[in-house]
Amino acid sequence: MPVCVDPSHSVGSRDMAPDGVLDVAHAAAQGVVAGANMVLVDFHPDPSQALVDGPQALLLDELPKFAEDMRTCHEFYEQRLNIWR
Repeated sequence: MPVCVDPSHSVGSRDMAPDGVLDVAHAAAQGVVAGANMVLVDFHPDPSQALVDGPQALLLDELPKFAEDMRTCHEFYEQRLNIWR
């Protein structure tokens, strides 16, 4: 069965960790590195105006950085698989 991680709802905010990375991105990365098949993250052009899920929504201009981060995490996951094969 496919596994989907939903870091937006589990984190519940768009706070940053002390290292400057969004907590949502850290949680999503952990899911991808663990082998999740999908990631569900809320994005909105103006989270303060969102009808639902605004507090945890990432900004649209953060999407390219987030996607690159997830691509990098997926590559790392594939490297891990190759070690164990």
